[in-house]
Amino acid sequence: MGGATDFVNGSVLYVNTDDSETRLTTCDLKTLQFHTNISAGVYGTATNFTQFNNTVQQMRYRSDGTWLAVRTDNATLIYFMKNSSAIDHTVDVVSTPKSLAWVYDDDMLAVGLANGSIAVLQRIASNNTFHVH
Repeated sequence: MGGATDFVNGSVLYVNTDDSETRLTTCDLKTLQFHTNISAGVYGTATNFTQFNNTVQQMRYRSDGTWLAVRTDNATLIYFMKNSSAIDHTVDVVSTPKSLAWVYDDDMLAVGLANGSIAVLQRIASNNTFHVH
């Protein structure tokens, strides 16, 4: 993974924002671009970039915007990004993730897997990282 300045195919495939709409992330295949909120509903030019080795399939902000969970194709990892474009840590869920959803209290992430099961990742407060519950 490394930095990038432009989207590969020039178009946005995914957009996600937190519930307060202070953070906006756009995605094109393997690149995430992070935009800052200038004023109500207006976002500036991307300030940070993260490029993945695999195609990003889904990203979801926790409602307060402190965590962004990302899943890619061809990987069993969930990437957790905290308050920036840097990857904080990953969690291996053993099977290919197919869907992501934050659970009501935002300290758990439900991950639907290709093998038909659901992995629940829970935030451990003592080290502020997510682990399989």
